Amino acid sequence: MNIFFVFQTKIAGVGFVKIHAPWNILCREAELMKLKMPTKKVYEVKQLSGVVEKICSLACKLMEPLYPHVEEHQPQNIKHLSHTFSREKQHLFDLSDKDNFFDSKTRSSIVFEILKRTKCKAKYSMGITSLLGSGIYTAAYPLHDGDINEESAVHNDRRLLYEEWANYSVFFKYQPIGLVRKYFGEKIGLYFAWLGLYTQMLIPASLVGVIVFLYGCATVDDNLPSMEICHPKNNITMCPLCDKVCSYWKLSTACGTARASHLFDNPATVFFSIFMALWAAMFMEHWKRRQMRLNYEWDLTGFEDEEDHPRAEYELRVMQKTLSKDQKSNHKTEKLTCQDRLPAYMTNIVMMLLMIGVTFAIVFGVILYRISTKAALYMSSNPVTRSHAQLTVKTTAAIINLVVILILDEVYGAVARWLTVLEVPKTDKSFEERLIFKTFILKFVNAFSPIIYIAFFRGRLVGRPGSYLYVFESYRMEE
Repeated sequence: MNIFFVFQTKIAGVGFVKIHAPWNILCREAELMKLKMPTKKVYEVKQLSGVVEKICSLACKLMEPLYPHVEEHQPQNIKHLSHTFSREKQHLFDLSDKDNFFDSKTRSSIVFEILKRTKCKAKYSMGITSLLGSGIYTAAYPLHDGDINEESAVHNDRRLLYEEWANYSVFFKYQPIGLVRKYFGEKIGLYFAWLGLYTQMLIPASLVGVIVFLYGCATVDDNLPSMEICHPKNNITMCPLCDKVCSYWKLSTACGTARASHLFDNPATVFFSIFMALWAAMFMEHWKRRQMRLNYEWDLTGFEDEEDHPRAEYELRVMQKTLSKDQKSNHKTEKLTCQDRLPAYMTNIVMMLLMIGVTFAIVFGVILYRISTKAALYMSSNPVTRSHAQLTVKTTAAIINLVVILILDEVYGAVARWLTVLEVPKTDKSFEERLIFKTFILKFVNAFSPIIYIAFFRGRLVGRPGSYLYVFESYRMEE
């Protein structure tokens, strides 16, 4: 590869190293990475005809303001057949324009793959990731393909993305997914394709949700439970909510809460829950169709197999293990066994259980906060404080709960990544799968533990008048 050193920077002591891969290196790595490239073989894409064509053309004209102004949305009648690149069969590939045969995304991925596998002399380290971790390099990144402020007749891809995608003024338009894929790669393209479809499918779901809410607003005066609670003749006396300092209270004082709960919990909510279940099934089927279409358009058949290469960290561990063996035995270690990963697995289990225990402890701490704070506010000599005790406790507890969830969300994400790194997965795919699993478990427990407590346990562990349940023999469980 061609390496250029640049030290003329505004920050003293900071320099840049530009790396450029020539044609022969690109061809060699493309063959090793089994990249699919367009061949000379082309075939004609079948076009619609008849009434269907007229309907589709009319729909396209009506939806034209919602489409981005990029070439990918123009109809393409010819498609190149792609095949795994081979240097021995270069004559079969479309090499009419060698400068653009490997686009910027492919060039960047090839160079980064080379950097990940370059061995370093010190400490048997390997790859740019180890150099970044040791602080030898501050960062490693591909350069953009031009300035977004360039005033030229031909727009570069970066400027097109800025104008037609990464701009608030075009939030209502469809995404140029093909251009996103061309610039950032298949994984990023698939992610934003999923995100766009998900956002689009949320529009009918949100409309139905608003209709259900408006139905609750329209029928709040006809709700029988609210009418009975708010009726002045139904003067029902309720037991105190806490010991000693709390007094008996009237059920009619909960009139506002009962009316407000009807806005979100009314007969139409049952229909909305069924609708959302059907909506989820429709979304999954729609995404499957969309994904298969993108797989065809982007030639992603066997895409996962192409990227199933050992990670640099895994190869480093294998190399270190091999070097630690007796050199006389001529034994070559080719992989890490379960025994090698046993300490990491045990650490994962202990840390996962510890993090889940921390979440439960925090939820329990918030419960104790609500109980103790409510009792303290009811003991106040200020009548205004006593009258707003319930509202104060609920509001402050909700804020504390939100702050804790946001903090733990970041902590658990970092912990999940650290635990996954300890396992030293062999491939990037395995690394992502394990990371997603750990992150899902920790963040699910963190986000839904308070909700599960409120839905299934709160109010069911109270006891009865004369025989209430207490925490630490001092705090009565909340109702």
